[in-house]
Amino acid sequence: MACGCCRGPPEGEVFKPRSRRGCTDILCLVLFIGFWIYMVILAVVSINREPQLIDDLIYPPDSYGNNCGKPGSDTADLKKVIYPNLDEDIIDQYDLFLTGRYFSFKPTKYCAAECPTGFSLANPLSYGGSSYPVSEAGSGAFGSPDRIYYAYKTQDVLSRCFPTGTTETVERLELCATPSCSNTTLNATLDYSVRCFFVESEPEATNVWRICGSGESAALCERQRSACELQVDKVDSETFTPHEQTDDSDYYTKIYASYVKRAVGFVEGLLDSTGLAATLIFGLAMPIVFAFVWAIFLRLFAALCVYTLLIAEVVVMILVCVYLSAKAGWLDDAQNATVRVSDVLNGTVSDLLTTADEADQTMYSIFAAIAIIVTVLNILLLIIYRRCISRLIAIIEECTKVFKDMFYIVLWPLGSLVVQAGVFVYGLVIFYFLFYVWDSEELYVQALFMASHVYGILWTIQLVRATTYTSMAHSIAYWYVSTNAPGSGKKKCCPRSGLCRLLDGLWTVVSRHLGSMIFGAAIIAIVQLLQLIMGLIDYATKDQQKKNYLIKLVVKCAHCCLYCLRKTVEFIAYYGFVFVAIEGVNFCRACKHVFFFTLKNPAQTLINQMVQKLLGMLIGFTTPALCALVCFYYLENDEEYKSEYEPLYVAIVVLIASFIVMDAVLIVFSVAVDTIYLCAFKDMEENNPPKYMSNDLRKGFGFDEAQVEASAAKYSRGKQSAKVVPQAAASPQKSPPKPASPHHQALKLESVEDVNASTK
Repeated sequence: MACGCCRGPPEGEVFKPRSRRGCTDILCLVLFIGFWIYMVILAVVSINREPQLIDDLIYPPDSYGNNCGKPGSDTADLKKVIYPNLDEDIIDQYDLFLTGRYFSFKPTKYCAAECPTGFSLANPLSYGGSSYPVSEAGSGAFGSPDRIYYAYKTQDVLSRCFPTGTTETVERLELCATPSCSNTTLNATLDYSVRCFFVESEPEATNVWRICGSGESAALCERQRSACELQVDKVDSETFTPHEQTDDSDYYTKIYASYVKRAVGFVEGLLDSTGLAATLIFGLAMPIVFAFVWAIFLRLFAALCVYTLLIAEVVVMILVCVYLSAKAGWLDDAQNATVRVSDVLNGTVSDLLTTADEADQTMYSIFAAIAIIVTVLNILLLIIYRRCISRLIAIIEECTKVFKDMFYIVLWPLGSLVVQAGVFVYGLVIFYFLFYVWDSEELYVQALFMASHVYGILWTIQLVRATTYTSMAHSIAYWYVSTNAPGSGKKKCCPRSGLCRLLDGLWTVVSRHLGSMIFGAAIIAIVQLLQLIMGLIDYATKDQQKKNYLIKLVVKCAHCCLYCLRKTVEFIAYYGFVFVAIEGVNFCRACKHVFFFTLKNPAQTLINQMVQKLLGMLIGFTTPALCALVCFYYLENDEEYKSEYEPLYVAIVVLIASFIVMDAVLIVFSVAVDTIYLCAFKDMEENNPPKYMSNDLRKGFGFDEAQVEASAAKYSRGKQSAKVVPQAAASPQKSPPKPASPHHQALKLESVEDVNASTK
């Protein structure tokens, strides 16, 4: 079978099996391989041009030409790096922070054997001085480093010692203020273990007693804590700082140390057994469970959910129209009445609906007119094409079956995310070399190398996404014409993994259509690169935009146009990937099919996209928020964890993790809707009656029982005829096709008109 084959499936066959597919867009595959060869050569040349950068990544560099801990060097035993003059460095280079050039900040760095654990009077440690090793390059730039005594405790992060504070906790005591230590009943209840405690800072507090004193058993300590109504912790701490170090000289270091301490507490709270378990349960397992809960909910209440979302959308659009009209001054009479009512409501409504300044009323009038027109058109669209909504509800209900017959599909996009993360990390490391190695070359050379590298990484990431999406579409299309088709046998009520089917779909895409995936990914990556370039232009012209409103308007409009272009390209490309998965055609022909299919069914396609976005917002925001709230309240009620760590930090991580998981679930939902939508309409248009459409979907599309039985019989005959294809092929005579019955002719006319009603 020759590569580049683009023949479609036989007439009436919705899905084309791999055995009848050929390689598509093989030239794109060759170009992609060639581009990656260029990227690898560029990476190797960049690394070999300045191999010192590899040492800087592995062994942290100091400010005097050394790599801390590098074997065979003078600093081989000094494996850590400290920042002794952070305040002076920040003040001297403050202009970098003002202009946003944070990566150009170069603090003073010393190598050290260990990260400092605080100041010690008995054994004060000094750093730097004349004995500090200075390389030839370092001495020419800086000379010998000053000798300093470092007073801060530090946290080791990848051999970098970040300051956390100068205060040491000497003693922590548990005290009780209520009930009083003079309470005889309390003392008798606690085996006469209550002793009054003298607090030096509050000598008048004669009611305080100590909980869990020295020598007391753990059981007695718990009884004392239970008996105490007002428990407080008394913490004694000490701070030692060198005389030359004052509050003014380490102001920024203290601020930085507070951030580091908070970050360290965040990481420690996350890695604690309780925090880690909460992250895995609420950030990973719970969203996956909710994916199936949402599938069951949509299976039972798809119509209720869809109509509620559409009504909510209309209500929000009407409220926006009212707001813009009020700001435009169109509702002055109504606003006066609102002001009288809002006096009771503290003026909140009045503030929202107050007429804008006269200079802004024209702008609000334009926006209000546009909003009203869009709202009216949206309402008319929903009323006229309500049948499209009914079809979409049937498609959504059909999609929920995929979660039962291929439940592993929920995890399928997560593997893609891991691969994309690996590609991104590789791209980031090589970009680091490109940024520093070629800085002495002309600006256009630097821009060319970095832009080509970034494009290659974007291209590869989009290729991974496209391959994952198309493999799922292939699996769902096969499921549509086999497992889910009428007459395919008794349906199993038990869930199935579908892993083999997904792997088969992945192999089909990789072995036959990888070139088409590369083609589509290349186009999407080009638009993304343009957006990045536009972002750089926006960043570089911030000062000019503040001075010239026209420049700002042009930049923002360019952002808007590129965003719309990317969304359009992604819409065509991903619909094209579904056509590639179903028909096995090349990417250009798939995009052609998308174009004509969308022209033929614009309303149904628009309704599908609209409801998919609304459902995505509902599922994609409520589920992560719920997971984060449950995690927060769970840790908030764990007194032991709460006393050491901040539950909010883990809740934020759970929010992000669950959002990523639900985004993967929404990808599955999107590909299922698109694939079943295209398969169903293709089936209705090419077969009379629909050959593969399930009974549930057929009922949702308005077919009667007779048509259901006819379709099931046709599917059964198709399976039987497939088993005797060799005998049929050997027969020299062909029987004339049986003319369609009037009932079938009426069915085909009805189904085609039904499909195309949205274009009228």
